[in-house]
Amino acid sequence: MAHKALDNFKARIRQLTRRSGRRSMGEVVDKLRPYLLGWKAYFGLAQTPKVWRRLDEWLRHRLRAIQLRQWKRPKTIYRELKVLGPRKK
Repeated sequence: MAHKALDNFKARIRQLTRRSGRRSMGEVVDKLRPYLLGWKAYFGLAQTPKVWRRLDEWLRHRLRAIQLRQWKRPKTIYRELKVLGPRKK
């Protein structure tokens, strides 16, 4: 995958996931969904699993940052993360 395409993808995702807006996580995901599906459909045949994995990690990091920003206070963050609990493998 070309570096320019990845840079354009990341720039667009940054624009859609700005942390300063007052939007719920559902609204952010609804805005992201069409763009991600279109991008995946266009580049879906590329044999680059490592690139997809890195982009997925990066996007999840952006979404976690939005969620933590919405929770704001350390007490709230602690309470919400405790409710989610550790993942079982």
